[in-house]
Amino acid sequence: MSKEIGNKGEELAEKFLRSNGYDILTKNYHTRIGEIDIVARDGAELVFTEVKTRTSQTFGLPQESVTKSKIRKLRQTALLYIAENNIKSSPFRIDVISIQLEKTGKVKSVDHIKNILDA
Repeated sequence: MSKEIGNKGEELAEKFLRSNGYDILTKNYHTRIGEIDIVARDGAELVFTEVKTRTSQTFGLPQESVTKSKIRKLRQTALLYIAENNIKSSPFRIDVISIQLEKTGKVKSVDHIKNILDA
């Protein structure tokens, strides 16, 4: 996937979250373990969001690339964010925003999968 497609997906995901009442806290949070694309707040809940964007289904749906190993890294990275920012007793979840684009760049679909830790 090209960096352009990934960046476009992250911009679309941010707009999607904002339009649904989320407050964006940070984007592209990096640690030695991994990266979280978007950290947001949904009411009292912290939401760590992985964004997956594709222009074809050759390799499956975008969300299918979020493996158990990736989920484990997202969870560890989320816990580091909570510790580094001294956040006390805030519930959190990990979401995936799956974006499919036409070859032209037009949005085909945006799917928000909430709380993949429970999936």
